[in-house]
Amino acid sequence: MLDQAAATSLVRYKTWADRLTLAAVAALPPGEAARERPTLFKSIIGTLNHSYVVDLIWQANLEGRVHGFSARNVVNHATYHRGWVSELFYQIPAKPPTTDWNIFLQRDAGG
Repeated sequence: MLDQAAATSLVRYKTWADRLTLAAVAALPPGEAARERPTLFKSIIGTLNHSYVVDLIWQANLEGRVHGFSARNVVNHATYHRGWVSELFYQIPAKPPTTDWNIFLQRDAGG
């Protein structure tokens, strides 16, 4: 079980990484985020939507609401799919944001 400090750090990391990813997607050339690509969720937007739906499931879990899914580690799930989005950036081609845990820790420690 995570203590409160570790859980808070993971949530802060997820927020930081999600913001970087969304800003990078917003900066892509018009149409690239929605362009169909050879990936399970069909596009960058589709992959991000999947992550958002899982966030809603996790929120329901935390609130004690019935949602029909088993509990998941939402931080790792989002990290996994941010990796998919990064791969799709290379197909554009564009440089994806760096959202690694160690980079977050370095920036977080610096203020």
